[in-house]
Amino acid sequence: MYDELQKEYQTRANRSYGKDDIAISKDVSQLLIEAQEEEKIRIAQYLHDQILQSLIFLSRDLKRIGDNNPLLAEREKLDFLVRNVNDTIYEIREICAELYPSIIEDLGLREAIRWYVREIKEKRNVLIDWKYEMEDEHLLPFTTKVSLFRIIKELVNNALKHAEAETIQLSLVLKNDTLTCEISDDGKGIDVPIDFHAFLNGKHLGLVTVQKRIEHLGGSLSFHSAPGKGTRVSFELPVWSKEWEHEQAN
Repeated sequence: MYDELQKEYQTRANRSYGKDDIAISKDVSQLLIEAQEEEKIRIAQYLHDQILQSLIFLSRDLKRIGDNNPLLAEREKLDFLVRNVNDTIYEIREICAELYPSIIEDLGLREAIRWYVREIKEKRNVLIDWKYEMEDEHLLPFTTKVSLFRIIKELVNNALKHAEAETIQLSLVLKNDTLTCEISDDGKGIDVPIDFHAFLNGKHLGLVTVQKRIEHLGGSLSFHSAPGKGTRVSFELPVWSKEWEHEQAN
């Protein structure tokens, strides 16, 4: 299904649109995003229900064998194996959380961002100021919220990893039928070449992924930076869903 939707999306992207085509294209794009997220959820569920559970049982068995082994050298070897298995369990849990951020479904996008910001502050010496003005968040499709969460995480991580920022400002505003997001930092900045697309495709896979996500949502990415002057990344998305159309009509 995913491959068929991808072909349909590309076909429509390469031709001129009439009014009906634009509406259909939104449907196809939304279905494509939903198919991607559903596939990730299936993978996360398989990892959690099968692989993760098997490793948990393995860790318990190894620990029990080690506790009952009278030889110190053998116990130390088994303890080492248990630590390695537990590290793998932690990594798989992190992967599952990345593939399926269930906090968005349970508590909403605002709380997911709040949790993420708190996690960053606990791990890194960085100040993150964020503004969230999205009273109509409930009208956004779940898959759109997940995509937004992934985009924000990637852009913030990029600022921390490459820009070496000490302060990050995040703004997410939903007004009328447009969602605007801006992330800026006080990092070292870069000299952005004229051919921005070639620059992205050269060695910035994270930004390429962000750009593609934004394009799938019908938006466009704006990138501003200069050496010693930090970086500002922003994008606007047209908000659309069946629930949104219904509410705007009433």
